[in-house]
Amino acid sequence: MNLLERIKNKKAKSVSIIGMAKNTGKTVTLNHILKLAELSKQKIALTTIGLDGEDKDKVLDNPKPNILLLENMIIANAKQLLIESKLDFKILAATGIDSPLGEIVIAESKESGFIKLSGPSSKYEMQIIKNKLAQYKPDLILIDGALDRRSFSSPALTDATILATGAVTAESVNSIVNKVNYQSELFKLKQSQDQRINQIISNLSLETKVLIISNDYQTKSLKLKTALSNMEEVINSIDSETKAIYFNGALVNKTISTFIEKCAFVNQIEIIVNDATHIFISPMLFNRLNAKNGKIKVKDEINLLGITINPFSPNGTYLDPLELLEKTSKAVAPIPCYEVVLNKMSSGKGVENIGFFE
Repeated sequence: MNLLERIKNKKAKSVSIIGMAKNTGKTVTLNHILKLAELSKQKIALTTIGLDGEDKDKVLDNPKPNILLLENMIIANAKQLLIESKLDFKILAATGIDSPLGEIVIAESKESGFIKLSGPSSKYEMQIIKNKLAQYKPDLILIDGALDRRSFSSPALTDATILATGAVTAESVNSIVNKVNYQSELFKLKQSQDQRINQIISNLSLETKVLIISNDYQTKSLKLKTALSNMEEVINSIDSETKAIYFNGALVNKTISTFIEKCAFVNQIEIIVNDATHIFISPMLFNRLNAKNGKIKVKDEINLLGITINPFSPNGTYLDPLELLEKTSKAVAPIPCYEVVLNKMSSGKGVENIGFFE
């Protein structure tokens, strides 16, 4: 089953593609899905977070693959980039949302080609763009992530996620497998089983940074800029009646290590973050928290549909793609893994060719 068939089989109408790092093959994965959509005559809508589709990597100055544009595709893009592409477009609507390259507009392509994309830079703006794209009734909306902006490709915005990983994340196959396995474990994190907690968090404003929830569901909002530099104050606000703590931001090593070392009620408290893309803690600390019966929950769960692997790294590393594919798939099974350049996939039971359409 190829990636597009899997998306359809899971009834996902919107999918985000996010990378564990830059140069993990995210654009190659996107173009692979677009080619599959062209073959199956599916109507696609596409946008990106920030700027993508550049000719060269702005960090490493390496050549980058361009984003494939299909005829009759609906895209949200900076108007300036549509003009610079010299491709034929029909402008459908303005959005009122600016990017560094001017206003983002909704357009329909009248020919195929390659293009640069510039999209919104916040989750709020992306939700507006996604809603506008949905008005044109595409079969699938694709949201392409960007460097260090994984949280904007949030599961709160899409029905499912595809994760791109590869040789750029580590120098050996086993190290990559360990990293992607840990990331997939984070993606399995669930909402609290206490629906009253979930309801409280779903109704919070974006300004709420840290919220303490007691056993009787009383709440206390801490007026902090970030939890990272104020964990002592967070700890001092916790007592034996605390049931959950919500962090609206990144969960990092310092936050969790302070919590483990200085909180006397680790095993009774649920730590809740927006989703797993906000978690940046080491496997060691994650395991320490689990050993103390600490719990991390998420406001929005992630539906991880598949993982793609890239055996190349800009630093010159090239790993055996089939070994990387097979070992990764065994570690994360039953999530399927794909090497789209070689047209190979694995679901933990050996490597096989990617089928096109049954």
